[in-house]
Amino acid sequence: MDESIERLVVTGLDGTPLATGRNVRIDADVFAGADQGDFLDLYASPAVGPPAWRHLVTLEPVASGPQTLTAYYTLPAGGTQAVRAAFRFGGAEAICTTGGYDERDDLAFEVGPGTEDTVPPTVAI
Repeated sequence: MDESIERLVVTGLDGTPLATGRNVRIDADVFAGADQGDFLDLYASPAVGPPAWRHLVTLEPVASGPQTLTAYYTLPAGGTQAVRAAFRFGGAEAICTTGGYDERDDLAFEVGPGTEDTVPPTVAI
């Protein structure tokens, strides 16, 4: 019944390995609460130690219940990168919100320098 992030997936758009400069799709499977006012903030970081989060987009569920929210971005240079999904009820966009119904999930993944790498085209948690 409460807001939650069920799954976070990063997929290369062209089916090739994840690499610098490639366009990717982020799919966040969420469960939205019955009241209006839920928001999903997506962030990306070109490194995980420590992360340097950059806000990509804020998405709003279209109804209550389970659904997939999607965004697109281009992978920057970097080895191990991360995406953060921050799902919140009300409030303002922030990397770490503190609301009683807020949840965050991070996904770390390897990004290769070019097409010769062996990084899979999809990663998920």
